[in-house]
Amino acid sequence: MDKIKGVKRLINKKTIKRVFALYMTFGLIAALVLSILSVLLCGWGQNRLAQKYREEYEQSFTKKNLQEDSAPTELGTVYFTTTSIADLMTPLERKLYKVIGFLPLSLVPVWFILCIAATSILFYRRRLERPLAVLDNAAQNIAVRNLDFTVPAMGEDELGMLCATFENMRSSLEDNYYEMWRQMEERRQLSAAFAHDLRTPLTVLKGQTEMLIKYLPDGTMPVEKAVSTAQTMKKHIVRLENYITTMNDLHRLEDIPIQKTPLSRKDLVRQLTDTGQCLSGKKLFTLQEAVPSWSETVIDLSAVLQVYENLLSNAARYAEHQITVFLEGPSPLVLTVTDDGPGFTPRDLQEASNPYYHASAVPDPSHMGLGLHISKLLCEKHGGTLTLSNAPHGASVKATF
Repeated sequence: MDKIKGVKRLINKKTIKRVFALYMTFGLIAALVLSILSVLLCGWGQNRLAQKYREEYEQSFTKKNLQEDSAPTELGTVYFTTTSIADLMTPLERKLYKVIGFLPLSLVPVWFILCIAATSILFYRRRLERPLAVLDNAAQNIAVRNLDFTVPAMGEDELGMLCATFENMRSSLEDNYYEMWRQMEERRQLSAAFAHDLRTPLTVLKGQTEMLIKYLPDGTMPVEKAVSTAQTMKKHIVRLENYITTMNDLHRLEDIPIQKTPLSRKDLVRQLTDTGQCLSGKKLFTLQEAVPSWSETVIDLSAVLQVYENLLSNAARYAEHQITVFLEGPSPLVLTVTDDGPGFTPRDLQEASNPYYHASAVPDPSHMGLGLHISKLLCEKHGGTLTLSNAPHGASVKATF
């Protein structure tokens, strides 16, 4: 049955070749009808001209027996004349009579040429002109990188399919350009945040260096103070190294491919539980499943665990007594990490996933402020999202894969 339907669709498909053949058929039929009408009309015109001379023309006929010795019979008698009906007409009528007699021979090819030309023009205007204009406009817009338009559907023939292909190409280019712009904007924000956070350790290093240069040569700085200054400088140098390492890791993160493989629910729960118990420290850790009826999921385990570890580290930093993880699956896989800490402020909800963001609740100079940003990037690369919200008692972060 499906094969029959497929054959019917193939037969009923309006290809350009089939539609053009249909137009040509109607054009040829129209030319044939016009030719027949021309012959009939010309014959009628000649009869009208000859009608008033019909009686005079018939009187010019004479009888002659086929066999002179026999009596004349109906079958043996012929009528003949040496004049033509046109000879009885006036010169103007005679010329018009001959022209009308010649017209059928000349009009037949003219009608066929005119009908074929008219059919071709009609076919172009109705089937080709608009799709070609749409494709030309689309090509010009794409050439100047203007993708803020759509290519309308143009039917099911070859040009319609080509318009659909152009729309798919435009949509893909728009998505690629948007993704490229988003990545460039993220890198710009990352660089701006990185430059901003570098000022503090560089300012400290500059001040400590100037103090050493000023007081160390003349011996006015005690050894203990010099050692303390050197330790402070070392701490900020390590901080700078960590910033640079983190920046390199972020740039590499964008190039990491997501490779999804099947993983059983049992193995995933075991790894999530072990990781949660290790990172929660002295806080109470609980893993709950919404509906533990599925048996397998398809994920990139390394990406999921990296996001999970970042969320747990944040929860452990702010939680007072308890961390709870809710697991949903299998597709999409959802991990929701909640704590019983102070929760997110309105500003945190807006900016916590931005690079180098530090919450005012727990200022920590050693904290880079990149955990949620990296988690957001990995969730998006895995086709999901990262959502921040407040639970009834604390913060909640939902990672979807």
